[in-house]
Amino acid sequence: MKKNVKSIFNFFRGYYFLLLLYFFKKRKIKNAEIVFFFPFYHTGGAEKVHSQIVAALQVKKCIVIFTQGSATTNFLKKFKANATVIEINSIVNKKNDWINQKLKCLLYSTINQSNTIQTIFSSNSPYFYNLLSYLNPDLKIIDLYHSFSQNDSREKQLIDSAIRINKRIVISQKTKRDIISYYNKNNINQELIKRIEVIENAVMVPEILDNKTNKNMVIGFVGRWSEEKRPEVFLSIANMIQIEFPEIEFVMAGSGIVSNYEVIQENGVKYLGDLFEENQIIELYRKIDLLLLPSVYEGFPMVIMEAMSYGVIPIATDVGGISEHLQNNTNGILIENSSDEFHLATQFVKIIKMLVREGYVRDRMSKNAFEYAQNNFDIEQFNKSYQELLN
Repeated sequence: MKKNVKSIFNFFRGYYFLLLLYFFKKRKIKNAEIVFFFPFYHTGGAEKVHSQIVAALQVKKCIVIFTQGSATTNFLKKFKANATVIEINSIVNKKNDWINQKLKCLLYSTINQSNTIQTIFSSNSPYFYNLLSYLNPDLKIIDLYHSFSQNDSREKQLIDSAIRINKRIVISQKTKRDIISYYNKNNINQELIKRIEVIENAVMVPEILDNKTNKNMVIGFVGRWSEEKRPEVFLSIANMIQIEFPEIEFVMAGSGIVSNYEVIQENGVKYLGDLFEENQIIELYRKIDLLLLPSVYEGFPMVIMEAMSYGVIPIATDVGGISEHLQNNTNGILIENSSDEFHLATQFVKIIKMLVREGYVRDRMSKNAFEYAQNNFDIEQFNKSYQELLN
């Protein structure tokens, strides 16, 4: 009985949101020039990149459709500053087949009937690929892939959509090689490889390198608490280092970390919160000297770009596209990836101890990191690339 009541309630709730979309948002979609499909607006490197892409096109009439529920509203304000935002998770999440079919029909028919929409852009949204086959063939379709994990579940999605995608954007040469590997494995027409284009991420880089605000060394972890980021390895490193160098401060910032607050404290690490405002991020990178990334896999993390822009030295596992920018022992340190987390932690510890004792090496790397960021990560080229792509 309870289950039936809940099912009926969810149906009417989903239907209510569907009607709101039909009467209040349909015209806005129809009058747009570019429609974006993204999953989230909570804190994350991908979400920040997505907000930057939309910001680069602020002269265009943009609609951003968010297809999944976000953990926080941290980047919502940035999206709303440059586009009309529509959320469909409140409909999709009701899991009613009839309502979801009506929603899908409403979205693709509205887009197809528009006289102004020329481009559809998507990244990380499985929902978008369910719409793809229904969209007019003359619409320009672009998607963005940040990175792939081992045994990535998106292979079928990637292959099935390849023929329909006009441009497939990636953030690194490594991700491009991964897609080509999937194409070759599935005997995809080699001509479609020409549709893959690399547009690297970017950040605002200050004109001069400020001196660090702290007296003793500060070492940081910036990112969400997730399996692929291996935050537990960071805690192990902190524990090992502070036995010999108790004056060194270890800090963590990011989403999902607060639920692990107790174990963080036990390892002598300070949690700074889920930072997303620009002034908070700047203050963080002005404070820390080293950024540790013991990840299992990555694309090319935004946190490395942000850190290097403030002379922070990244020490990272050699995964994904990191080695495309990190020149070992020049503007950062690359650590050979290992599934043995204790062994991995000891490799980080060895490098940190060297940098603690050899301040001149640290100073040189910090300067090199900043100069590399100035020459390679500036936001202007990023904006220009997306403006050309989407115009």
